Amino acid sequence: MPSNNQGGNNPTPAPTPPPSPPPYFRAAQPDTPTSPFTASSYLRLGNYIADETGLPTGLSTTTSSVANLGTGAEAQAEANIANVKNDPNKVYSATSQAATAYQTNVTATIASTNKGVLIFSNADLNQNIVGATLEKLGAGHNVEVTTADAKYAVLAGKYDLSGHHGVFVRGGKVSPTGTVEQAANVEITAGGYIKQTAYGPLEETTYGKTWKKFVGDAYDEFHGSKESKFYGEEKTYKLTSSFSIVLSDEVALRMSTRFSLTLSLDLSLSLALSLGIIVGGKIDIIGPLSLKLVVGPDIKMAVMDMKFLSTTDFKVCPVADGKKVGLNLTVCDISLTYEAAAKVENAALALRKTNLRADLDNLCGTSEAASISTSGIRNLM
Repeated sequence: MPSNNQGGNNPTPAPTPPPSPPPYFRAAQPDTPTSPFTASSYLRLGNYIADETGLPTGLSTTTSSVANLGTGAEAQAEANIANVKNDPNKVYSATSQAATAYQTNVTATIASTNKGVLIFSNADLNQNIVGATLEKLGAGHNVEVTTADAKYAVLAGKYDLSGHHGVFVRGGKVSPTGTVEQAANVEITAGGYIKQTAYGPLEETTYGKTWKKFVGDAYDEFHGSKESKFYGEEKTYKLTSSFSIVLSDEVALRMSTRFSLTLSLDLSLSLALSLGIIVGGKIDIIGPLSLKLVVGPDIKMAVMDMKFLSTTDFKVCPVADGKKVGLNLTVCDISLTYEAAAKVENAALALRKTNLRADLDNLCGTSEAASISTSGIRNLM
C-alpha cells in the first residue's frame, strides 16, 4: 500500500457523515393525496419533526406554590370546637386554626418540546372505552376548547376535584385589571346538601345585585368581632315575631333622622338603670292616654317647668305634699278648698292668737260705739 505521507504531506481526514435524523415514527392519512398534514389525520411517535408546523397545540403548563400573606392568627373564644357538620370524626383546636390568608403563585411556565406522541386530526376524535381510563400526568395538564362548549358528566358515581395549590373556577373573561371583557354565569346546583368549609379567611365580592332566599330555617354563629358597613338605603320587613338578647354593651350612633312606627303594643322592660341623655329638644305627642307608674321615688330637676291643661288637673297625695317657692301666684275663677285633717299649730302661733283675742275683748268692752261682737270676731279667727 503506498504511503499517504509522501513528500511530508499530512494525511487527508475522512469526511464527517451528516447527522442522523432524530428517530421517529409517523402515519398520516391526508384528505387528498396532495393535502398537507394540517388537512389529515396524523400520528407521530418520537421526536418533533420540522415539517409539523401547525400540528402541535402551542399550549404550555405551569408550576405553582402557595405563599402565606402573613396576616397573623386570631385566637377564637373557645378552647375547642367540635365539628357537628358530619366531617370525618374531626375535633380540632380553635386556636390552631389561624385566620391567615394564602395566595397561589405561578413559579414557572413549562413550554412543550413537542416530543413524545403527537395526534392531530382536522376532524373529530372519538373514544369509546368500555373499561376504565387511567391517566397519570407528570408535568401538567392543559385542555383548551376553542369554538364550542365542554361538558363532563358522571352518570352513576361521584366527581371528585381537588388541587393541592388551589382550585379556581371562572365564568366569562376578566382582564387582570378587573375589566369584564366577556360576562358569563357560574351556577352551582345540588339536589341535596351544600357544605362550605374554610379553614382560613373567606372573602366575597359582588358587583351588582344580590338575592338570597331561605325557605327553611337559618342559623348564624360568630366567634370573634364583626364589622358591618352599609352605604345606601336598607329596608327590612318582619312579618312575624322577633326576639333579641344582648349580653354585653351596645352602642348606636345615628347622624340623621330616625322614624319608627309601631301599630301594636310596644313593651320595653329594663331590669337595671336606664339613662337617656338628650342634648337637643324633645317633643312627645301622646294620645289618647299616657300612664306612668313609679314604684319608688320620682325626682325631676329642671330650670323651668310649664304645664298647659285644657281640662282638669287632679292630684292625690295620701301622706304629704310639700312645696317651697319664692313666689306663688295663682289666678283662678273659682277656688274650692276642703281640709279634712285637723289644723296643726305651733306654740308661738297659739300664744299669739290668745293674746289677740284678749286685746279684742278689751277693745269691745270699752268702746261705746262698737258694732262688732266679740263672738263674731272669734269665729273669724
